[in-house]
Amino acid sequence: MNKRTSSVIALAVCLTPFVLGISTVNAVKGLSTAPAAHMDMMDKAAEWQAYVERHTSTSVSARSVMDTIEPLKMSLCTTAGLEERGGLLTGSPGKGAVSGGYAAVCSSTTAISNTLGEAARRSEDRNAEANAALSELLDIPELDDVSIFDRQDAFTEAAAVLKKTFSGAQAENLEETVKAQLAIAKNAIPSIETADTRFGASQRQAVIDLKRQFTNIESVVAEFLESGPSQVELEQPEALLPSGEAILRYWSRLTPQILVAVGVDLAILWLAAFLSVSRANLRRLETSSSSKPTSSSDAAATA
Repeated sequence: MNKRTSSVIALAVCLTPFVLGISTVNAVKGLSTAPAAHMDMMDKAAEWQAYVERHTSTSVSARSVMDTIEPLKMSLCTTAGLEERGGLLTGSPGKGAVSGGYAAVCSSTTAISNTLGEAARRSEDRNAEANAALSELLDIPELDDVSIFDRQDAFTEAAAVLKKTFSGAQAENLEETVKAQLAIAKNAIPSIETADTRFGASQRQAVIDLKRQFTNIESVVAEFLESGPSQVELEQPEALLPSGEAILRYWSRLTPQILVAVGVDLAILWLAAFLSVSRANLRRLETSSSSKPTSSSDAAATA
């Protein structure tokens, strides 16, 4: 290895840390900011879509529960009226433990149905607003005619609309309301301890049937509550990442941009080092060649 080559290598090695630490970092940012921000928006858009879909299922589930308990409610209410008016179950008309129990469970079941219906209607209204905002949000990352920074601003605004839309859902206390109504119905079921007489046996059988019907209602409602959003950790997607954090998160998917930035800077560095050493050598040669004739002339003059 000649002296010139050694000089080039030494200069390039000395400058490499500075180039990689300053120029290359800026080059990586310049090449990677837009794709990293786009990846971040795409991921956040997918998270928002899943979040909205999870909330949308609430109104569907509430409607399904209403459809299931509606015939049970009608049966309870009809039986309560027939028992009071004609003694359908016990053979003894008038108000009593059995007719009162059926009427109470009928009333609570009606309240539960109304509560779920109102929740479903509110959820459906929110879903309509949320789906409109979501549709706009999903389109933003692919707006190629808009700068990446303007897309980030638009995305943030659309996400804020979604957050505001679902803020009302988080304030609702549907689970506790429905559970309280179930508890009222359960406590209203009478307890018939003796069945020594025919009337007592009729009462006891009527209460057994009432408990069975209430258990069916309770099971359907409990399943809805257990699978509802209140029982699932529904965290809203986080805000978009700053450009530097986005690059760090998606660096493994930005390999081409990073390699280009490093490769260009290193190529320029080594070329600059080569030219610098070559220029220095050229000046040294020029200085050396210009000094030789002067020395010869001096020698001749002396002779």
